[in-house]
Amino acid sequence: MEQAKIDLFIATMRDKFPSTAQAVLYSQLESLDDNKFLLLHSLNYKHPIILFVISICFGSSGIDRFMLGETGLVFGRLLIGL
Repeated sequence: MEQAKIDLFIATMRDKFPSTAQAVLYSQLESLDDNKFLLLHSLNYKHPIILFVISICFGSSGIDRFMLGETGLVFGRLLIGL
């Protein structure tokens, strides 16, 4: 992938990834095919701190898993009462 695209992606998603993982992310993006760049941008990234707070406050009800897209696990937990 082109360096300009990599720099743009890292700049726009800086708050979604920890600073320690950005070097690894950069090297992984370099080996990524250009055709997958649009797919990478279309993914719905969640802010980790927001998910952490929601998990602590409402984790027993499964709202955190629902936000991650694991709806089957949420409905399973609701059915068995965990």
